[in-house]
Amino acid sequence: MIDQEVQNIMKELLIVADGMTSSKHLGENVLAKVENISAIVEETAAGSEEISSSTAEQLVAIERVVKKVSDLRQRTNELYVKISRFKL
Repeated sequence: MIDQEVQNIMKELLIVADGMTSSKHLGENVLAKVENISAIVEETAAGSEEISSSTAEQLVAIERVVKKVSDLRQRTNELYVKISRFKL
């Protein structure tokens, strides 16, 4: 009877050990997936920073174009005034 109980306890310990091994593998798998997600988030953040930087550069370029268009409009008006003096 004691021999039977010892065998039952050994079986239970083996089941627990298998469960712990499975749990360890699942934990490693979860950790790998979390690290993968972390890497993706970092890449996305870097991409967002690049987009932000590019957008800022484009905004500066657009502001320059607006300034040049404004200057051109002013010169065009000045030229129109000067040309209007020479009407036949």
